[in-house]
Amino acid sequence: MTPAPTQGDVLTTAAPAISMEEAGAILQRWFGVAGTVRELSSERDRNFHIATPDGQGYVLKFTNPAEPQPVTSFQTGAMQHVADRDPALPVPRVVPTLDGEAQAIVHIDGSAMVLRLLTYLEGTPLHAAPPSPGLMRALGTTLARLDRALADYEHPGSERDLLWDISRTAGVADRLHYVTDDRRRRMVERFVARFIDEIAPRLPALRHQVIHNDLNPHNAVVDPIGHETVTGIIDFGDALRAPLVNDLATALAYHVTSGETPLRLGGRDDPRLQRRAAADGGRGGPAARSGGGPPRPDHRHHKLAGGRIPRQRRLHPAQRRTRLRRPGPADRRRGRHRPPPAPSRLPESVNRHDHDQRLRARLRRDPAGARARPDRSPREAARPGLPAVLRRPDPCRARRGLIPL
Repeated sequence: MTPAPTQGDVLTTAAPAISMEEAGAILQRWFGVAGTVRELSSERDRNFHIATPDGQGYVLKFTNPAEPQPVTSFQTGAMQHVADRDPALPVPRVVPTLDGEAQAIVHIDGSAMVLRLLTYLEGTPLHAAPPSPGLMRALGTTLARLDRALADYEHPGSERDLLWDISRTAGVADRLHYVTDDRRRRMVERFVARFIDEIAPRLPALRHQVIHNDLNPHNAVVDPIGHETVTGIIDFGDALRAPLVNDLATALAYHVTSGETPLRLGGRDDPRLQRRAAADGGRGGPAARSGGGPPRPDHRHHKLAGGRIPRQRRLHPAQRRTRLRRPGPADRRRGRHRPPPAPSRLPESVNRHDHDQRLRARLRRDPAGARARPDRSPREAARPGLPAVLRRPDPCRARRGLIPL
């Protein structure tokens, strides 16, 4: 009995050669479509671009014979599912055969290959488009729509042992000997060890679903004029079931160095999020966690974070940087941490800023200054006249310790 193909077989097995004439004849036979045929580059399959006389474009795909057919059916079903859930989403559409099937089996040089015809998505390849905050935002929005459309898609072929699944980072440990540069290999070893210690134990608690898993600059096309509208996401060859956050992480790995800093790209105020935060009192309640829905297990840290953010904003910038750079458990284990500077070592402006914060808090609690002058009667403290802040002793004197705080 022939063993089932593995991911390594797919990457190392070359698909049989197919001439453009053969591809055109197969296209006509199975789909009744005629047009100009041009071969496209592919990592593992044989792909051809078809241009018809009426201007319509298609991609004729001959899947690598080493790929398990359930995996191919899973990818085809994913595109069909997205088209059903979000028809406006720019993903390839599956064109049925003359028999009404989504895919067919053809034999090339004795190898059985799955045959599919997909619509061709026009646009400028993402890697050729100038990066901009608008383009990055459009990519994130389109990826979010794609993942939302795939959220309820189930298929046995989604459970894959894929080399490009970052959830399986520990599996590359036995391949690190291929990295000949000692410095680079040690760096990778540190990250693999950190993944095993800190990340892998948390993966089961994350939300899992089918994801695209490969939004790289060669798998998206954009509007050739403004370059800020995504006109297509292609290549579902690495799709699988995995933590949802992996889709974002994989995309960021390709695009975070595109010229703009993450803070610049993320610095957009969303009125909807502001209203939700106000409704929750700024404490990260249910609306802030999941858009008004019930709390999710993977959002359990948001309440804590929601309370920290306002406090961070009240700090002096130097204090804020110190707190954000506090060492984590991994840093402490490796001895790569320094204790935060003592108050006496901080710049004078930092201590003065901290003192001002305490003074303002005292003024809010005691605007008339009655507690600072216990000899005043309640009637005298409540006497109208100057604003309460002006009736308060001079804050400058308070800073010099001339009056009690």
